[in-house]
Amino acid sequence: MSKKFSTVAKLITLLIVVGIGFAFLSLITYDNMKKMKKNIDIIYFGSYVQVVKLKEINEYLGRDIPETIIRYNNNLLSRDYTILALNEYREKIINNWDYYKNTYKTKDEKALLQSVDRIIRSSLEWIDALAISIEGAEEISIRNMYDNITIIKKSINQLVKHETDAAYLRKKDINQDYEETLFSMLLILIATVVVVLSIAYFISKSIKDKENKLFKLAKELSFANKELKNLTITDPLTTLFNRRYFNTIFDKELKKAKREKKAITFMMIDIDFFKKFNDTYGHIAGDENLKEVSLALKNNLRRPNDYAFRLGGEEFGVLIYDYSVQKATILAERLIEAVRELDIEHKSSDVAPQVTISLGFVSIIPPKDLDAEKLIQSADDALYRAKDGGRNRYYAKYSLT
Repeated sequence: MSKKFSTVAKLITLLIVVGIGFAFLSLITYDNMKKMKKNIDIIYFGSYVQVVKLKEINEYLGRDIPETIIRYNNNLLSRDYTILALNEYREKIINNWDYYKNTYKTKDEKALLQSVDRIIRSSLEWIDALAISIEGAEEISIRNMYDNITIIKKSINQLVKHETDAAYLRKKDINQDYEETLFSMLLILIATVVVVLSIAYFISKSIKDKENKLFKLAKELSFANKELKNLTITDPLTTLFNRRYFNTIFDKELKKAKREKKAITFMMIDIDFFKKFNDTYGHIAGDENLKEVSLALKNNLRRPNDYAFRLGGEEFGVLIYDYSVQKATILAERLIEAVRELDIEHKSSDVAPQVTISLGFVSIIPPKDLDAEKLIQSADDALYRAKDGGRNRYYAKYSLT
């Protein structure tokens, strides 16, 4: 197995990292939200409700009981109703105080609670004493009543202040937890994004490298295919198209010329006295001669669909589609001149001191019944006439006769 991760493995890793990152982010968020909810509950159901309970005790002692006593002293309430009301307030004070006492308290709060608890208990005894005095039809001293109430309210207010201060502290804790939650989420998010971007970078780099390799491989393969194709359709010595490709292209171009009623020109070319050249200079020099002549022929064909072939030995062919007679004649002259200009020494030639060629061509709009063999034979006949006329020249035919 490869040591390096595949692209698929990297993508899976990326998904896992993203999943873990967001799962961890969700867990952190969930945990901190639970803490915040707990603190909110403490503030609302703890501090708020506790303060409410304490304020209700204050209202019973500072408002409801004094008002009841004053109305009793002014004969606005009956004795039985007053005693009943005092007992009802007493029960409410006991219930609220018991609720408050049973809430969670710290060690310091418990010490304060014990002190106030004694005062609350004494206030209950005072309420009992009021009820007893009313049963005896005694008038209650308003001054003594307010003195007792002041002492009790002072203690209750002390607890209210404590709970209020504690609520502010808890609110501060909530704000801190909130900030920590946001910071943690931000850190995790940044870390996740950095990891994801890093992995994405390496994945994209890996993909790009593979694409470059594939592109390079495709280019090399295309080049190899082209080379292979060239090997099958070109002559290895001269790099001109070979006889096999000539047979394919010639038939194809002839059919196209018939179908479109365009002119087709076929030239047959021979190097003059090539056997004597080989005998004089050797076969290696003869091969070089063939290469240079082939290059001169190829360089003078301007269009992509102008074809030059090596038909065998020192014999060449040029096939041109849709050329006028005038252009074909000019091309024949140019090819002969281009070979002369190579100025390759040929002292055993009977025509010139340098290598020359003879060229015969046919340029016609082919009739429908014309076959390839007849057109090739006609061009070959034109070449024979060029040779018979002294070589180093061309002979043109504009019909098959």
